Amino acid sequence: MAKSKLNIEEELSRCVNQLLLQEPFYAHVLAGTVRAITDEVQTAAVGFRNELIMLMVNEDFFLKELKSAYQRTAVLKHEVLHLVFRHLFRDKIKEDPELFNIAADIVVNQYIGQWELPDSAVTIERFPDLNLKTEQSLEYYYDILSQLQKSIDQSKSQQELDSGNGGDSNGGSGGSQGDKGGSGSKDDSSGPEKGNKPKQKETEKPLHEQAPISASALEQIYGQVRHGDHSKWVVKDGSNAYTADGKSIQGNMVSGMETMTDKSILDAVQRMPSKYYGTLPAGVITQLDAIRESMKPKLDWKRVLRLFSSSSGRTVVYHSMKRISKRYGTRPGVRIKQYKKIAVVVDTSGSIDEKTLMFFFTEIEAIRRNGAEVTIIECDAAVGNVYPYKKSANIKVTGGGGTNYDPAFEHINANRNLRIDACVYLTDGYAPEPQIKPRCKLLYVITPDGKLGPHLKFGKAIKMN
Repeated sequence: MAKSKLNIEEELSRCVNQLLLQEPFYAHVLAGTVRAITDEVQTAAVGFRNELIMLMVNEDFFLKELKSAYQRTAVLKHEVLHLVFRHLFRDKIKEDPELFNIAADIVVNQYIGQWELPDSAVTIERFPDLNLKTEQSLEYYYDILSQLQKSIDQSKSQQELDSGNGGDSNGGSGGSQGDKGGSGSKDDSSGPEKGNKPKQKETEKPLHEQAPISASALEQIYGQVRHGDHSKWVVKDGSNAYTADGKSIQGNMVSGMETMTDKSILDAVQRMPSKYYGTLPAGVITQLDAIRESMKPKLDWKRVLRLFSSSSGRTVVYHSMKRISKRYGTRPGVRIKQYKKIAVVVDTSGSIDEKTLMFFFTEIEAIRRNGAEVTIIECDAAVGNVYPYKKSANIKVTGGGGTNYDPAFEHINANRNLRIDACVYLTDGYAPEPQIKPRCKLLYVITPDGKLGPHLKFGKAIKMN
């Protein structure tokens, strides 16, 4: 057993290295996952365990059913593409989860490229007479497949109904034949209703008859084991969430999983040599642009800080041999530098989920990039961690209680050694009116679904879009 375990680890590493050499973006996304060799899945899957992005591989499937390194690499790239296209999260339960899975496979298998997909792969070529457009969204393929499946089901129901009526598709009534054609006359366009009954067009046939090849393919594929396992994907149903195989997930964790996945994908882009970016398919680049847009700060902090703290902060004048004096034309010249030290209070109460916290830290990073020195104060009903914010810091906040503004303001007033020039309070606004006035300028930044109002005393308040 130990020997077999070593073999699959070596084979996985070999396939990842092949991706690293030829398509490094996908290899870097895989590097952000935790690998697990497990019988939990029948084939290969991506999913989550303890807030970690997992790549799960069935050993027998990977080593025995996949016949070549090209097929194994194709399967790994297939799983990465599901992550990139955010297929692991569903906002609601689709009418037919199996069709959702098939549609998702059609999307990602268009981008496999040079690698060889196994025979069980679902590709757009399996549905030639549906005239499907390439590089479309999952919803596009799902809607068309759903119409095809309904057409198939209706046909089967009609056949069962006809069979129950003795096999006579006209209901066994001689009168019905007369209704359709009278005494056998072929000219049904005569009479007073001529022109009111347009001739049935070819396109008005049931969809499964218009696309018999695709209908047959869908019936063969439906419910069958394929090379990708989607049982670990997350289904969101209102405030509840669970994996497709029925395991419950805390609802407030899902948004954090989504943000973590997006961040992992953007990190992979940063690690990839820039010369490879142009080789990515247009559909993948469009998806990366959408992820970047979702991760952008919602406020123009350069403008906000300029207006908010224009009269605060410290100005330091010092001499520099690198600068020539504008007045005398000699060295050293004078350099002026402005310092802004801002306390950012992060609301860590129970009403703030992980996605909102990630949202907060996106804004904090934008504040830092615009020249401010940032000190983080975590606060719910009491002050928690206090620390200087650094770029790409590993954020792990604590809290989860009620919300009270006063402890943070009291901390700022009591710790004058912090030399705070201004305070930004990131919150949803659901808290009692503060009683303690901070000794510096104050700006409340309220979440899009938060509460503005006169209870936000001692400072200005703005709401994110």
